[in-house]
Amino acid sequence: MELSVSAERELVLSALFSEIGAARVMRLEDELDPQLAFASDVARRWGAGPGSLCSMLTALVSYRLAMRGEEWWRCFRDFFLEHQCPPDPRGAAAAVGEFLRSCKGGVVARGVKLRRLERALSAGPVLRRLVESPSDVILGDHRGLLSSLAASLGQRPEDKTIVFSLKMAYYACRGTSCPGVMLPADVPIPVDVRVSCVSYSSGLVDVPLDVDPVRAIMSHPGIARHAWSTISRASGIPPLHIDTVIWAVGWAPRELEVDEARAAIHRSLEPSLGTRLAAAVARELTVRACGSARAPRSRVEDVDE
Repeated sequence: MELSVSAERELVLSALFSEIGAARVMRLEDELDPQLAFASDVARRWGAGPGSLCSMLTALVSYRLAMRGEEWWRCFRDFFLEHQCPPDPRGAAAAVGEFLRSCKGGVVARGVKLRRLERALSAGPVLRRLVESPSDVILGDHRGLLSSLAASLGQRPEDKTIVFSLKMAYYACRGTSCPGVMLPADVPIPVDVRVSCVSYSSGLVDVPLDVDPVRAIMSHPGIARHAWSTISRASGIPPLHIDTVIWAVGWAPRELEVDEARAAIHRSLEPSLGTRLAAAVARELTVRACGSARAPRSRVEDVDE
């Protein structure tokens, strides 16, 4: 399947994110990303180490969800405010397994996800260090953490759920023991449904006309991953923080027509970015439809793994 990156759109988006800047993206995360709020709540309840561990393990099984991601992480927060997040990997994996059984969002492939949690325990040494010193592991030994997790699951360190697990561990730590620090710039963006949609709707990645662009890009994630890394280097915003902007608004071009998507994105971002920048983001991320006007979409939030 022929996928290609538009050099012109890469330059436009690089300039846009350069203008937004890292400080505004950090503020947007604090104001708009419920994942940060929910992971931070759990970390404040049980401590930065256990909170980071439970957030990371949950992220490893956060695919093919039967609800929106926002609802899933709210379910996570609600469960772990009532149930302990243990400070040891095996206990934490068991607790996340109970969460999987209790939240309807995890019903799809639940048995596979439970086995995945068990396999992740072979990364026990680095997970124990995560509990003991979350900021040192997340910000200082992230490569070792990603490599160990990937090896335990038979994946690559750049795969979507692997890098997303680092982001969610960071979000738990961000609300407790490592506030105000950005993630490393060498960790790629997780190419999920929303990133795939915006990669197409922004004009950044071109796909054949007769296929669902989201499925096409998710099947060839390296194309989008490389393009967003280029934008990251040009703008000075690490890919996992660019991901926050995309995740906050990426549902709109997937579910709405272009004009409606632009209006929804503008409304969402205006309080954090101001009228002019919010309008620019809305315009540049929605040059074409990626969902309702182009191809049927699954009711399941994610479709890979």
